Amino acid sequence: MKNRFFIVALIVLFFCGCSDNDDTVVNNSIDELGNLENGLVFLPRYEDGKASIEYRAEDGEFYITANFKTLSARLAERIADEWNQATGDKNVTADYTEVQTRTTSVSSLEVTKVVSSNETEGLITIEMKLPLEALLKPFFFSVSAKAGNTLLMSAYVPVYKDDLDKQLAYVPDPRPIPAIKDGLYYTWGDEFNIDGSVNEELWTFEEGFKRGNEPQNYVKGIDNAIVVDGRLLITAKKERRKNPNYDPTSGDYRMNWEYGEYTSASMNGNQKRFFLFGRTEVRAKIDPSSGSFPAIWTCGNNKEWPLNGEIDIMEFYIHNGEQSLTSNFAAGKKQPWEAIWNSRWTPLSYYELKDPDWIKKYHVYRMDWDEKEIKLYVDDELRNSIKVEEFLNEDGSIVFHNPQYMWLNLALKDQGRGIDLSETKNIQFEVDYFRLYQKVIDHQKPSKVTNFTAKSKDGLVNLSWKPSIDTGGAGLLRYDLYRGGIGSGYFIGSTTTTSFTEVEVAPGAEMTYYIQALDGVGNYSDVNEVTVRPEGGGGLHEGNLVPDGTMESLPIELDQSLPGFDGSWGNASWGSLRVLTGGYWGKYIQITGGNGELQFPVTWTPNTTYVLRAKIKTTGSGFEFGLGKVKVGDSSLALSIPNTRGEWIQFEQEFMAETASTGNCSLHNWSSNTVVQMDNWELYEKE
Repeated sequence: MKNRFFIVALIVLFFCGCSDNDDTVVNNSIDELGNLENGLVFLPRYEDGKASIEYRAEDGEFYITANFKTLSARLAERIADEWNQATGDKNVTADYTEVQTRTTSVSSLEVTKVVSSNETEGLITIEMKLPLEALLKPFFFSVSAKAGNTLLMSAYVPVYKDDLDKQLAYVPDPRPIPAIKDGLYYTWGDEFNIDGSVNEELWTFEEGFKRGNEPQNYVKGIDNAIVVDGRLLITAKKERRKNPNYDPTSGDYRMNWEYGEYTSASMNGNQKRFFLFGRTEVRAKIDPSSGSFPAIWTCGNNKEWPLNGEIDIMEFYIHNGEQSLTSNFAAGKKQPWEAIWNSRWTPLSYYELKDPDWIKKYHVYRMDWDEKEIKLYVDDELRNSIKVEEFLNEDGSIVFHNPQYMWLNLALKDQGRGIDLSETKNIQFEVDYFRLYQKVIDHQKPSKVTNFTAKSKDGLVNLSWKPSIDTGGAGLLRYDLYRGGIGSGYFIGSTTTTSFTEVEVAPGAEMTYYIQALDGVGNYSDVNEVTVRPEGGGGLHEGNLVPDGTMESLPIELDQSLPGFDGSWGNASWGSLRVLTGGYWGKYIQITGGNGELQFPVTWTPNTTYVLRAKIKTTGSGFEFGLGKVKVGDSSLALSIPNTRGEWIQFEQEFMAETASTGNCSLHNWSSNTVVQMDNWELYEKE
């Protein structure tokens, strides 16, 4: 942490201690120092009478530097020379006193540097090492200087905490981390104090194009994210770079864009460090350049977005024609990838009316989160809040009782004003620190679950285990279970007991289940796993589940390539169908190419509600379920499947059959750039 800035201080008292005669005429002669009056004067920097004291922090030590004016250059040089040449007692001393006590010096200060100016006649600069405790309270410092045996001056100057706060607004704050805030304990975070690469024990980098059709190509490394002088610098640059995920056959822009014209960085703590409840503080400075889109946000573990929840502690972009800061909450609808938003935008002008320099300063963006409520603040001013048990997913599940992880990123957003980047101009997002406060300090993981077993019968998988032990202080909260992997997209449920049953499990290939114990502050245990081969039940290779309907057995075998079935559009050469190993359940259908299609007949029960449910992954739009002759007049109904961006989702939709016709139902891929994978489907009457 190496930074320089200015503390504003008020001069309270100057006085001179002259050795012999205080009434003699001022004389600049070095030989007549005893006749000097006010031989050293503290220099205020500002015209309003406030004095400027330079402050710096280096390698965990803190220093203040004050400028003084002597009556001559020769006098300044003599003071500096005597200090630098002395091997014992020095001719310049300093100490500090708390403002409240005033009468007693708390401690002497180590004078670390005394230099005279080569440019300004009579200017002398004195640097002192400052104790940490002095940074947290108002204090006086005093300086005494001698030339020979003559005391030139003792000056007392108070530095108030509010003055310090004002100056620290422009730079990383070097003061120690408060151990307790409002009854919460500092537990962990990142101060960004070690110059160089980001700490990869806490952060993971995204790479490539990621979301929102944003033009930046996220890259990993110090070119776009580096720790310098006590803060993290995330830099967006005008820089052409190849997309590491490039696939020209994909219908997803994140893959079919071969190059990006801009680079930036996005880092998060997913699978590195989670937290559950508490206070998060991020101190950061925003670059308001056109196109700048910095964000401080969190996402939840386990479920897919947005069912896992999103909290935007701070985003900065143009809203309604004005640069604005936004504080958002997101929960999930039943339709995949669709969010329920609670947003509040605050124009930048709102803050600049209070402080014209607001955007030039660091500000603290804070989230207070407990079991009942989440509140978002900017510099202790409440900007948005929700009740945890009222802001729910559309399916009724509570969003924000799951661990979250932190994101810091700088995106770009061209909203009609362009992106103010060039080969010589970058955009930077500066982060001083990320801090987490919680009710207890608990860095100890719960013990790994043991005796984890799985038994399968009649479409059920019964899981059981022995309890985990938590000795860290937060207490054991629950167990989270997954199938096929860990994290979002693989989560199947939670329990506070030592058993769990998954129902309607498709038979076939072996499945691996995973379990982690979770404590009350977000620490997960190490993972345990068990593998089982499900028996019985329904699924992709079991046929149509529609009562009174029929479906011919699919004439396909593992990894066998088939032509696209196409009874409606009359071109069987388009597309292809394969059954492959892998997927979510062990095997999956893959449909590629324009108009790749599979059909089967269904006889509908009139005026009946049906449910279509499937496990699907797509790389673009253009895939749909066609339901033939389900409507009056022998018309069809098309259920469009969203672009899942390469993630497995559980698609579910209801529809009404109006006729008793027998129609062809189709799984149809319209887009030549979209690859569709489907792993389990059911079509059944709703009870």
